Amino acid sequence: MALGGAIAEAGFREKLGGKAVALGCLGGMLPDLDIVSGVVLADPWVHLTIHRGISHSLFLVPFSSGVLAWIFWRWCKRASAFWWWYLLSFLVLFTHPLLDCCTSYGTQIFAPFSDVRIAWNCVSIVDVFYTVPLLLTLVCCPFIKKWWPEKNTSWIGVGALILTTAYLIYGSWNNASALKRTLDDAARKEITILRAEVFPQLTTVWVWRTVVKTPDGFLLGRTNTLLGERVESIFLENDRDHLIKKARNLEKIKVYRWFADDLLREKITRHPPGGGVVQFFDMRYGNPMERDHYLWGARVYVDQDGNFGRVERFYNRSFSAGELVKRIIKGITTP
Repeated sequence: MALGGAIAEAGFREKLGGKAVALGCLGGMLPDLDIVSGVVLADPWVHLTIHRGISHSLFLVPFSSGVLAWIFWRWCKRASAFWWWYLLSFLVLFTHPLLDCCTSYGTQIFAPFSDVRIAWNCVSIVDVFYTVPLLLTLVCCPFIKKWWPEKNTSWIGVGALILTTAYLIYGSWNNASALKRTLDDAARKEITILRAEVFPQLTTVWVWRTVVKTPDGFLLGRTNTLLGERVESIFLENDRDHLIKKARNLEKIKVYRWFADDLLREKITRHPPGGGVVQFFDMRYGNPMERDHYLWGARVYVDQDGNFGRVERFYNRSFSAGELVKRIIKGITTP
């Protein structure tokens, strides 16, 4: 919403009026209406496939832009050229999925022709340093226009867009730095690398969760690109069990493997009477200050006869918002 509104403030308000900002904010949120699917269908697995799916496709943007532009053009009684409304709609709807690609969640920008999830891992899903300049733009521009209507405020929107784009580039630079450290750390420990990734932690481009996939498990760690140059890592081995192999082929687990880009640690807990629980931990998300912590994952229940029962997703959050803030601050200030 903030990005769409800032785009509108960067010149379109002067051409189309205040309703351009309303279009920018509304258009900036429109693709994320796909989250309604999870509520309506009450199926968390369907939600995984729909959210950031076709609604975020770049191929859909030219058509959805036309519809949104037409609605606002008619609302404004065709006072301005339709193509100005279309250009604003296009920019707002086009930048939304690109911004999502900068996070680590994964976005299907090539749907429906490909279900590949694009994630550049430049910034966290929530980053106040990126968002605040855009929100200040939405506060300052209307205030200035109210008291000094003749003032051109486009420069504020342009400045905010330049600043936040530079921040994304800065996040990408930090990603490259963290990845190099991760590879060097794995080499020193003589780890066989199948794949190496780094993921920004909540609200920061300085604290990174480092993940190295190996034939036997994961080298999981953290590094701070603001303070220090070290990587603190620990090797976590995958469990080996025939039930894990069978569970991988369950349809819901296949969906989850696709969602997590197959960065899943596999564990099994056996129950004495028989059966147990097979768990798949998403290695991308977790508390950066803990060695073996995962924000979410999936689990499969196995009965005494070895048959699979319920398959569920789980969310491992056992702390308050205040504790979350403390962890974020501790992560940034700890080398």
